[in-house]
Amino acid sequence: MHKKYGWLSSDPAGGLFYWVNVLDGDVLEWMKYAAASGVIFVPGKAFSLNDVTNTKIRICYAYCNDDEMMKGFERLEESFVKWKNNVQ
Repeated sequence: MHKKYGWLSSDPAGGLFYWVNVLDGDVLEWMKYAAASGVIFVPGKAFSLNDVTNTKIRICYAYCNDDEMMKGFERLEESFVKWKNNVQ
Protein backbone atom coordinates (compact mmCIF):
# COMPACT_ATOMS: atom_id res chain seq x y z
CA MET A 1 0.00 0.00 0.00
CA HIS A 2 1.26 3.46 -0.87
CA LYS A 3 1.12 5.04 2.57
CA LYS A 4 1.02 8.63 1.38
CA TYR A 5 -1.97 8.28 -0.95
CA GLY A 6 -3.63 5.02 0.09
CA TRP A 7 -3.54 3.05 -3.13
CA LEU A 8 -2.66 -0.62 -3.39
CA SER A 9 -0.13 -2.05 -5.80
CA SER A 10 2.36 -4.86 -5.92
CA ASP A 11 5.78 -5.14 -7.49
CA PRO A 12 5.55 -7.07 -10.75
CA ALA A 13 7.07 -10.54 -10.58
CA GLY A 14 7.32 -10.58 -14.35
CA GLY A 15 5.28 -9.61 -17.34
CA LEU A 16 4.71 -6.20 -18.86
CA PHE A 17 2.16 -4.51 -16.61
CA TYR A 18 1.89 -2.79 -13.25
CA TRP A 19 -1.50 -2.86 -11.49
CA VAL A 20 -2.77 -0.20 -9.07
CA ASN A 21 -6.00 -0.13 -7.05
CA VAL A 22 -6.91 3.36 -5.87
CA LEU A 23 -9.56 1.99 -3.46
CA ASP A 24 -11.85 4.99 -3.82
CA GLY A 25 -13.12 6.94 -6.81
CA ASP A 26 -13.64 6.31 -10.50
CA VAL A 27 -10.33 6.10 -12.36
CA LEU A 28 -11.96 7.48 -15.51
CA GLU A 29 -11.99 10.82 -13.72
CA TRP A 30 -8.31 10.41 -12.80
CA MET A 31 -7.56 9.57 -16.42
CA LYS A 32 -8.48 13.13 -17.43
CA TYR A 33 -5.95 14.57 -14.98
CA ALA A 34 -3.31 12.03 -16.01
CA ALA A 35 -3.72 12.85 -19.71
CA ALA A 36 -3.37 16.56 -18.92
CA SER A 37 -0.09 15.67 -17.17
CA GLY A 38 1.17 13.80 -20.23
CA VAL A 39 0.64 10.19 -19.15
CA ILE A 40 -2.08 7.65 -19.87
CA PHE A 41 -3.19 4.34 -18.42
CA VAL A 42 -5.86 1.75 -19.12
CA PRO A 43 -8.69 1.36 -16.60
CA GLY A 44 -8.55 -2.14 -15.16
CA LYS A 45 -12.25 -2.63 -15.78
CA ALA A 46 -11.41 -3.00 -19.48
CA PHE A 47 -9.78 -6.35 -18.63
CA SER A 48 -12.58 -7.83 -16.55
CA LEU A 49 -15.93 -9.35 -17.44
CA ASN A 50 -17.39 -9.13 -13.95
CA ASP A 51 -15.66 -6.30 -12.09
CA VAL A 52 -18.27 -3.63 -11.39
CA THR A 53 -15.82 -1.26 -9.71
CA ASN A 54 -13.65 1.15 -11.61
CA THR A 55 -10.85 1.66 -9.10
CA LYS A 56 -8.02 -0.20 -10.83
CA ILE A 57 -5.56 0.85 -13.51
CA ARG A 58 -3.11 -1.11 -15.62
CA ILE A 59 0.16 0.50 -16.68
CA CYS A 60 2.38 -0.97 -19.37
CA TYR A 61 6.09 -0.54 -18.81
CA ALA A 62 7.35 -2.69 -21.69
CA TYR A 63 8.60 0.12 -23.94
CA CYS A 64 10.24 2.53 -21.55
CA ASN A 65 13.60 2.73 -19.88
CA ASP A 66 14.03 3.40 -16.15
CA ASP A 67 14.21 7.19 -16.56
CA GLU A 68 11.05 7.29 -18.66
CA MET A 69 9.26 5.04 -16.19
CA MET A 70 10.19 7.27 -13.24
CA LYS A 71 9.04 10.34 -15.16
CA GLY A 72 5.73 8.61 -15.89
CA PHE A 73 5.22 7.62 -12.26
CA GLU A 74 5.99 11.18 -11.16
CA ARG A 75 3.34 12.46 -13.58
CA LEU A 76 0.87 9.84 -12.35
CA GLU A 77 1.49 10.86 -8.75
CA GLU A 78 1.07 14.55 -9.61
CA SER A 79 -2.15 13.88 -11.49
CA PHE A 80 -3.46 11.64 -8.68
CA VAL A 81 -3.01 14.45 -6.16
CA LYS A 82 -4.78 16.91 -8.47
CA TRP A 83 -7.63 14.44 -9.02
CA LYS A 84 -8.09 13.80 -5.31
CA ASN A 85 -7.98 17.53 -4.62
CA ASN A 86 -10.14 18.31 -7.68
CA VAL A 87 -7.60 20.74 -9.08
CA GLN A 88 -7.07 21.14 -12.84
